[in-house]
Amino acid sequence: MKKFSYKKSGVDLNFANAIVPRIKKLVAETRRPEVVKDIGPFAALFKLKKYKNPVLVSSTDGVGTKLQMALRLGILETVGIDLVAMNVNDVLAMGAEPLFFLDYIGIGRDQKKLIEPLVRGMAKGAKMAGAALVGGETAEMPGTYGGKRLGLAGFAVGVAEERAVIDGSKIKAGDIILGLASSGLHANGFSLVNRVLKPDKKLLTPTRIYVRSVLPVLKRFSVHGLAHITGGGLYDNISRILPRGLDAKVDSGAWLIPKIFRDIQKKSGISTREMFHTFNMGIGFVLIVPRESARAVASALSKSETVFYIGAIIKGSGRVIIE
Repeated sequence: MKKFSYKKSGVDLNFANAIVPRIKKLVAETRRPEVVKDIGPFAALFKLKKYKNPVLVSSTDGVGTKLQMALRLGILETVGIDLVAMNVNDVLAMGAEPLFFLDYIGIGRDQKKLIEPLVRGMAKGAKMAGAALVGGETAEMPGTYGGKRLGLAGFAVGVAEERAVIDGSKIKAGDIILGLASSGLHANGFSLVNRVLKPDKKLLTPTRIYVRSVLPVLKRFSVHGLAHITGGGLYDNISRILPRGLDAKVDSGAWLIPKIFRDIQKKSGISTREMFHTFNMGIGFVLIVPRESARAVASALSKSETVFYIGAIIKGSGRVIIE
């Protein structure tokens, strides 16, 4: 009878034990004072401090088919940053401070070397967001992953005072829409990008993390709405926070749309509307603020971000109008 072992089946327990100390060093660099232990035996421990009436805000996401291009090019650190960004920006869009981040990595027999660059990227992203990387799960599953297939997902938890949660309910006619520049494609639309463009490391520029720029503004000014511009573009991500009876009117000429989006449209032949429904088109995050404080908010943000006045809130029926 032929003998089998777990290692022959494609799972190396010794490797898992060997890489944990290296990952712990990366995790330690993201430590916050609320972390009880960087990596616990089974789960992470985190103390909530300084909040009177805290509301936990959570998000989970991946990087979509941007991962396919990263695997083809053998560049994984950047998508580690993307993974954090997609989650912490969503938490931020509720007015919350990201506290900690966890990941899931599913690998095949030939993919062990990918773990460190991924975690290194996650650690960088967590530091950019001021969040602690408190752990995750690495699953060696040779029957499911391997070659150009890899499992990757993230999970972030943040906190806000209940009175400070921003859900769009305070948005009113006359409010100004401020857009913060994206760093490029971010991590959306790559199902199309992979079909019309050749793999290029320039296309893997990480998603911009807006936490350190936006959080101080939320503490100083009244902000009525926030939106992280991901899949669905400006259309879907602004409309989800609009109260009934209001429209968001966006002027697409208010900023210079980056060349990469024009290249994709030229190669694919899709309509301008579909481009705005698929990609961020150069705007990665949106703030909706009272008209009287728009100038002050834009000035504060401009210290670390490129800010555009991209539109205003008008009476309507809950639509986003891009002209």
